[in-house]
Amino acid sequence: MNTPGPKNGVVQGWLDGVLALDQKAIRFREVSTFAIDAFYFSTFFGGADATWAPPKDVYIAFDDFVISTSPI
Repeated sequence: MNTPGPKNGVVQGWLDGVLALDQKAIRFREVSTFAIDAFYFSTFFGGADATWAPPKDVYIAFDDFVISTSPI
């Protein structure tokens, strides 16, 4: 989260132990009464018809999600 008002929020993401996303200077909120209280994760492969289908079965695995208010 950011301090209410300034753009000092941070979002970071790692892939296989390597920092892959490091966004700083983010303003999530203007007031202290608002906070992030959920994490929504979604993936999508495809389109509106069968022409978007993959040529074979595909799989993906996600694990070790951590959400923290301090460095890990």
